[in-house]
Amino acid sequence: MEPLKQFYSLTEAFVAFLEKQGKEERDVTIERINRFLEEREELLKRIGPPFTDEDRALAEKIQALNEKLNDLLVREKAAIQEQLDQLKRQKEYRKKYRNPYRSPTAGGVFYDKKN
Repeated sequence: MEPLKQFYSLTEAFVAFLEKQGKEERDVTIERINRFLEEREELLKRIGPPFTDEDRALAEKIQALNEKLNDLLVREKAAIQEQLDQLKRQKEYRKKYRNPYRSPTAGGVFYDKKN
């Protein structure tokens, strides 16, 4: 199979993976995304001229799939970022729960003012 067709089928598989992506283990998901990206990079290096009309038509399909893929990757990145932010908040809450007097509070402070 020539590299352009392999690239197209790999891109289709990548899009299908991201579309059916559920709430499975984040580490596994990130690892699979990285593997897809590495395979695509290797195939891109092997693609070269001369291009036939069939190759050009396939390239247009790939371009449309790439736009969809970019949207899905942005969505996935946002989901991962949200989880990271949530973990940071949980970590801060746990610290405050374990030692509530560590952070300074203004509750017991007053200022004496001379007249």
